[in-house]
Amino acid sequence: MADGSLTLPALWAVALFGALGAASRCHPGKADDTGDSPPVDTGESGGHHCVDDTGADSGPPDSTPPDTAPDSGDSQPPDSPPDSPVDTGPATGCPEGMVPLDGALCIDVYEASHPDATATATGTDTSRATSRAGVQVWRVSTIEEADAACLGAGKRLCTVEEWATACRGPADTTYAYGDSYEATTCNGIDTGCDCGSTAETCECDTHGGPYAGCYYDCGGSMGVAVSGAFPGCTNGYGVFDINGNVWEYVVATDPYPVRGGAYNCGDSASYHQCDYVPGWNPSARGFRCCADLDG
Repeated sequence: MADGSLTLPALWAVALFGALGAASRCHPGKADDTGDSPPVDTGESGGHHCVDDTGADSGPPDSTPPDTAPDSGDSQPPDSPPDSPVDTGPATGCPEGMVPLDGALCIDVYEASHPDATATATGTDTSRATSRAGVQVWRVSTIEEADAACLGAGKRLCTVEEWATACRGPADTTYAYGDSYEATTCNGIDTGCDCGSTAETCECDTHGGPYAGCYYDCGGSMGVAVSGAFPGCTNGYGVFDINGNVWEYVVATDPYPVRGGAYNCGDSASYHQCDYVPGWNPSARGFRCCADLDG
């Protein structure tokens, strides 16, 4: 679990996301990638939606992140996967890269990636989805694309109930990591907040680091992170990045079958919650897969 530290991770995120964030910014009331203007959601940060400047769902650029990041001396920068990978594979009874939930169900540890994805390139192989740490995640345009990728891997898309169970974890919390929003535990818009800003609205000193709405008060940078980049963004089931980074497609009856929020959500404190249902079609969409446990 994350300890709520709010200082060095923000600095790392600024270095990691600087190259990616320039092309993607989240603005209040801007049209989404469908070309329609969604109704303003009166969330905690004043109704900021999760959209790209271009209005297009083009995916993250295949660019190399900065070579260097601030040296913490005692922990990893957010572009590194956890030191101790989750124990997955045959020993759990689940396929490789998956972990069991309560009952006869397995779920991907990480957000889906192309088989040929690397840390600096999303890849182009669309034959199947993989669940791996330290690679660029697969951003899709439609639920059909996500479903086909899961089926290609011998899996399926998760139902909304399965996804929500995995998100809330054994402790049944609001976010995977707990009940209170933590600005730097998962990849959200506040993670790369510029707490060195001299803006009068910036209150990092008051909050002890990045906080809900920090990006709009202080400025900063943001972008999609590689899978598993945030070691604290997990729970007792061992799933990573289920809050933030990219929205994840699920099988649901509502018009917007994505959950979990993304890196560019203006009101991440609300949109990252495990039970939040968007009222518009967000631009940064990915997925993860589920599978029925054999036996």
